[in-house]
Amino acid sequence: MYRFCVMMVVGLGLTSSAAAQKLDLEQIEESIRYINDLQNSDGAFRPAATDRQSDLGATSSALRAIKYLHPRARPRDKQGPVLYVEKCYDASTGSFRNRPDGTADVRTTAMGLMAMAELKMPTDKHAAAITGYFAANAKTVPDIYIAAASLAAAEIKTPKATDWIAEFDRLRQADGTYGKDAFESAGAAITILRLGGELKDPLAVADQLLAAQRADGGFGRADQPSDLTTTYRVMRAIHMLKRKPDVARCRGFIARCRNEDGGYGVSPGQPSSTSATYFAAIVMHWLDEAD
Repeated sequence: MYRFCVMMVVGLGLTSSAAAQKLDLEQIEESIRYINDLQNSDGAFRPAATDRQSDLGATSSALRAIKYLHPRARPRDKQGPVLYVEKCYDASTGSFRNRPDGTADVRTTAMGLMAMAELKMPTDKHAAAITGYFAANAKTVPDIYIAAASLAAAEIKTPKATDWIAEFDRLRQADGTYGKDAFESAGAAITILRLGGELKDPLAVADQLLAAQRADGGFGRADQPSDLTTTYRVMRAIHMLKRKPDVARCRGFIARCRNEDGGYGVSPGQPSSTSATYFAAIVMHWLDEAD
């Protein structure tokens, strides 16, 4: 079904060592099929094969995973996600619920806005309400991080940019990095840059992030194994800082997270999920650019 839209991936003049760790045509088709098999009759996607209910977070991840697996791939039901996103929006608060009958918070609202951006849905009439919701409710560093991510995806400016940057500047260490580890430093760098700010010492941050790559090629939190959640965040910061990790080792780690169903687990041996498959797909995209 998807062979017609991924033929261009084959024969790109890659070196044999690089090509060996890139997805081949069949693997790309398997991964797209894995994601599309998670689309429910309501048009939205569920987080994993073992889940029954759709939700907005899984739908946002699935849409982005499909795009990064191949830019011409599409959901099987193209209009379904649009209708689902519309049902999740609460015009009275400018927020999104994770499900039409669920409750809203900063993260679910960010997932809704990201899904709108991915679906190229117009945001003009909702932008003021959504930015107002974020301004009133995004107070913690994790909430500011995800709110800023969604606003950047939708190309919407926030009046809280200066205040939000100041929250991350409070995490800056004497050596120019941020927070307690590479994960927190990456989150700060990503958010500050997304909001139009400048890092005080971008070289220190970049060097810290590159040094955090482990022997298995991935990235992880202290005393924890490498995982795709951390690898995704650190790799996004490295990409934004225009630096390059050990590409071959990182590809190897992602390959070990792949499962027989074509999806990816958050770490080797873990079951596949929409979010982990999105993380794998976008990191592989960045690694292609680094090559």
